[in-house]
Amino acid sequence: MGLTVGPTTDSMRERVLAYAALVRLPNVFTAPPDVLAGAALVAVMGATAGPVEVGGLALASAFVYAGGTTLNDYFDANIDAVERPERPIPAGLVSRRRAVVLGVTLLGCGVAVALVAGGPQSSVAAGTLAALVVVYDGVAKGTPLGWGVMGLTRGANVILGTTVGSGVLSDGWWVVTVPLGATGYVAAVTWMADDEAHGTDRTAVAAVAGLAAVLAVVPPAITVVAGRDVVLTTVAAGLGVGFLAFVGPLLLAAYRRPTASRVGPAVGRSVLGLAVVQAAVATVAGLAWTAAALGCFVVARLLAGAFDVS
Repeated sequence: MGLTVGPTTDSMRERVLAYAALVRLPNVFTAPPDVLAGAALVAVMGATAGPVEVGGLALASAFVYAGGTTLNDYFDANIDAVERPERPIPAGLVSRRRAVVLGVTLLGCGVAVALVAGGPQSSVAAGTLAALVVVYDGVAKGTPLGWGVMGLTRGANVILGTTVGSGVLSDGWWVVTVPLGATGYVAAVTWMADDEAHGTDRTAVAAVAGLAAVLAVVPPAITVVAGRDVVLTTVAAGLGVGFLAFVGPLLLAAYRRPTASRVGPAVGRSVLGLAVVQAAVATVAGLAWTAAALGCFVVARLLAGAFDVS
C-alpha cells in the first residue's frame, strides 16, 4: 500500500485556482492602467516617470486591489454562503482566517512596494488607497456611502500614478478630470452591482451608460488640451469608441431587462472596460504607454473567460 507524500497535482491546481478566484485575478490587471494613466498625465507635465518607478507603482496598485477583493470575500462569507456558494470561502477551498491574513498582507505589500518605488509621497497615496479599501469592505459596502467609497478607490488609484517622479496633480487643472471621472464611473458601476444577485435598478444602468459616454470623450480632449499631435488624438478617440463598443451592448441588455443574468455580465464588462479608457488617457504620453495599458486589458480579458469578474 503506497504512502501519499504530499498533495496531488489536482489538489494543488484546485488550491491555486481557488486563490486566483479569491483575488479576482482578471480584475487585478485592471488596476495598473489607472496608475499608467495618472503617471502619463504628470509625465507630460514634466515629471520624471521611469519604467521601473511606474512599474513599481503599478505593482503596488495590483497588490492593493488583490487585497481588497480578498477582504471583500472575507467580510461577505456568510452572504456568499447563500447567494454565491461557489466562491472559495463558502465552498471550503479557502478558510476565512487564511483569507483575512492574505488580504491584510497584500495591502501591506502594496504600501511597501509603493514606498520603495516612488518614495514617501507614493506610500501615502497607496496607504490612503488601502484605507479606502478597508472602509469599503468592512463598513460602507451595501450602503449608498459604499458606492462613493468604491469610486474613490479608483480615483485614488489614478492619483497613486500621479505621484511618480514627485508629480503634482494640481499642475494642470484638466488632469483632475481623470481621477474624478474614474471615481464617478466606478461609483455608478458599484451602484449597479449593489444587488446584482437579484437584479438592479434601471436608473443605475443608465447612470453607468451616461458616465461611460463622458469617459469616452475625455481622453481625446486631454490630448488636444495637452497639445499632442493628431495621431495620438486619433488613437485616444478610437479607444474611446472601442470602450463604448465593449461595454455598450451588455449595458443596453441590462437596461432592457435588469435581471441578475444580465446585470452580472454588464458589471464585469464595465469593470474591464475601464482599462481601455485608461489606455486612451495614457496615450497623451505616447503609444508605448498605450500599449502597456492595453496589454493589461488583454490579459484581464483573457482571464475573465476562466474567472468571475463581479
